[in-house]
Amino acid sequence: MLLFRENKLRFPLTVPAEDGLSEVVVGTLCCIDTKPRAEITRTQYATIKRLASTAKHFVLQKSRRLQQEQKLALESAEGHN
Repeated sequence: MLLFRENKLRFPLTVPAEDGLSEVVVGTLCCIDTKPRAEITRTQYATIKRLASTAKHFVLQKSRRLQQEQKLALESAEGHN
């Protein structure tokens, strides 16, 4: 809340980044501006949606990599017992 008061932000917009399969939200893309806006254009909205989709892919890719690393570590630990 302080961020909005100190910087006089007038236009916050958030777009969910869903996983695409189960529609689980894996993050949110936040866009802010100091200029008040009543609406955005279709092109702006499409661009923001594409950016959210790109962010989603990065989050899911990192999640898959971490899961794989955990699986390998568990298999390695089980092999040493």
